[in-house]
Amino acid sequence: NEIFGFACAPVNMGMTEHLQYYLFILNNYVRAADISCEDINHQSDNIDYLETSIKCVELFQWLARHFSGQHFSYDEKALLENKSLAIEKLNNLLSDKIVPNCSSCGKKMLPESEYNICDDCFRERRQRYLHKRRVPTSGSKEGEKNYHSGPPHRSSKANKGSKKKSSFRGTKKRR
Repeated sequence: NEIFGFACAPVNMGMTEHLQYYLFILNNYVRAADISCEDINHQSDNIDYLETSIKCVELFQWLARHFSGQHFSYDEKALLENKSLAIEKLNNLLSDKIVPNCSSCGKKMLPESEYNICDDCFRERRQRYLHKRRVPTSGSKEGEKNYHSGPPHRSSKANKGSKKKSSFRGTKKRR
């Protein structure tokens, strides 16, 4: 049962400090020595330290629960409080590192940006949109800026004799 318990422990093999902590717990358990968990310095600004320490505390908690506290000495309330403070600090540090990017081009934006698109991409999109919507009227002279909104209208003469069905459902073609 003990071998199986240690074999199933959630150990991150890619994290050296986590693996070393697991071996420390395993060696102390085999020697029947008391196993304690050090407090996390929850005021640290080192993200790697906080992440690793939180994972170590979680491993300690998992093993202590699995082995019903045998050889594990700790105050659960104090352990949870310290871990919560460390998680809160880590979350704050990570959220401070998040810099918004433009959803269109990926350029970094100011943290106080109201929209998720930069001004350059917004202007470009707006120009493309307006260009598609603005079509010169048939009566305009060259060089005049006489525009109307919407698609160009087809004359009724062009549609006469056409056997093409209307693209709009529920509308009948006039002849």
